[in-house]
Amino acid sequence: MLISMIFFLNQLKLSFAFAALTISLLFMNCRVQRLDKISKDLAFAFNGNKRSFAFYHPFTTDCGGGERVLWLTIKTVLLKWPKCKICIYTGERCRTKQERRRILKKAKDRFGVDLVHLLLTQSSTTGTTGTTGTMTSKSSSSSSQQQQQRQEEEEEKEEEEEIDRRIEFIHLRTRKLTESKLYPIATIVGQMVGNIICAIEAVSKFAPDVFVDTVGNAWSYPFVRFLCGESTKIVAYVHYPTISSDMLERVRKGSLMYNNRTFFAKNFILKQMKIIYYSCLMWFYGYCGGAFVDVCVVNSKWTKNHIDSLWGKFLTTKYRKKIKMRERPIVQIVYPPCDVSQEATIENKASEEKNLIKFKKNAKKPVLVTNDGDEENEEEEQNQDQNQKQHKTTPFAKKAKRIVLGEYKVPHFTAIAVGQFRPEKNHALLLEAWKLMKTNVKNKHPACEKAVLKLVGGLRNKSDLNRFNALKLLAKEMKIEDSVEFYHDVDNATLKELLKQSVVGLHAMTDEHFGICIVEYMALGAIPIAHNSGGPKLDIVKHGRDGFLASDASSYAACLEGVFSMNDEKLSAMIEEGKTKSMNFSEEKFGIGLLNALIKTL
Repeated sequence: MLISMIFFLNQLKLSFAFAALTISLLFMNCRVQRLDKISKDLAFAFNGNKRSFAFYHPFTTDCGGGERVLWLTIKTVLLKWPKCKICIYTGERCRTKQERRRILKKAKDRFGVDLVHLLLTQSSTTGTTGTTGTMTSKSSSSSSQQQQQRQEEEEEKEEEEEIDRRIEFIHLRTRKLTESKLYPIATIVGQMVGNIICAIEAVSKFAPDVFVDTVGNAWSYPFVRFLCGESTKIVAYVHYPTISSDMLERVRKGSLMYNNRTFFAKNFILKQMKIIYYSCLMWFYGYCGGAFVDVCVVNSKWTKNHIDSLWGKFLTTKYRKKIKMRERPIVQIVYPPCDVSQEATIENKASEEKNLIKFKKNAKKPVLVTNDGDEENEEEEQNQDQNQKQHKTTPFAKKAKRIVLGEYKVPHFTAIAVGQFRPEKNHALLLEAWKLMKTNVKNKHPACEKAVLKLVGGLRNKSDLNRFNALKLLAKEMKIEDSVEFYHDVDNATLKELLKQSVVGLHAMTDEHFGICIVEYMALGAIPIAHNSGGPKLDIVKHGRDGFLASDASSYAACLEGVFSMNDEKLSAMIEEGKTKSMNFSEEKFGIGLLNALIKTL
């Protein structure tokens, strides 16, 4: 009896302590929000209407569509608010000046976004680097070479200080917690907790005026609001919902996919548990996003339909009054920025031929361990180099597209598939379709028999590299390795050259939210063959007019054969139709749409 009494008192103490801590935190939060509002208003008034924008994007240097949105958004904000401060929450190394410049250089090389040049142009226009002007006048009056060198060093130092003053990188130590590989079971919950911890670390190091989430981390919005106060605006650019009704429907039907294993799909009890699990997550995801976001921008009609369904009831004014947020944001579609320019930059164009190489020649560059055993001897590599040089000297060798020059036709075609080597990109389906097409056209279409498929994408980590090597092995098992080439981590100029050499662009992801690479196919004259779902179906491709839609290996193979056997007049008409449509998704239109969404709130 005495022991039970002691245990009860201890539990009562703990409960009281927890209640006191909760009340204290709530009171402190109210005080912090009030002081935060006053301090930010004063800072906004005395600093020449300067704002601070913080971008939450832990994997900053990945070369996907999300990263293109990140860097183009930063560029758009800098052009609109030249005096603003930019903060980037990143998990990349960014302590030294060289590491920070490496991140900016990668954005320039891959997406053509030169923020360094933009900042220096703005600083010289506004005259923020006043010391530079003084040094220039002194150097002009002096003929001393030593003084001139000192002046150049001072200018370079001023430029570096200006860049570091305007763009700050904040390292996130907890980024590893957001990786899916840490959570083989209950992956969404694991990543949800990891993202919340990562976002708390981010805002605890710097509380901005505007918190911009470009990865879809809606779970963290309540915590960002609690820690930063009501004066901080939360802007979300949603590429795709973290969890959707489509995922729930696949579980109900027992469909097998990378995120619905056989173990769950075939077991009735586990299936019902997973349905409840998904339903709870959908409610919480809708609450975190809809109840706390100030500006909501989505990238496609498909994404908008899902966000309206998940966040809709929490976006209502009646519900948001409960948490003192009376303005109701409107979910707006702003298509992601696509590089629809048909020429590479002059700076990168000189190195295109040097960079345009097969993966077999640079397979030893990645440090990660491979297990495919596909290594070439040096003599064989030299022979391949000589053969390629000889091939380049033959007529029309650089033109892989089917074109007509008099009565001469290029004797082969090229198809390309651009996308990170992630499981959802479904590269295996493309290899299966390619083999089926090769089998169907055997002894029928000589040009199709010589067709080449190029798989191009980025490698984020060891898992991607292992997947990449597995695809190479799969191509060998299918006996199509002679007609399949692999490229990884190519720069922007090389990618454009590969696209311009292709007549078909393939995309096989189910329920792709948008598909930037499909627009790039169109812009550079490759006819897209995309999956008959998601954004490609609703926003981009009109079947039979500017591209084709397919759903399985046989339909992909039929579309490939159809494009390769088109007459030149129809092929040219479809290519021109695609180029015209691609202009609807340009970087300029992205900037205009994004600013329209931001200005209404900011």
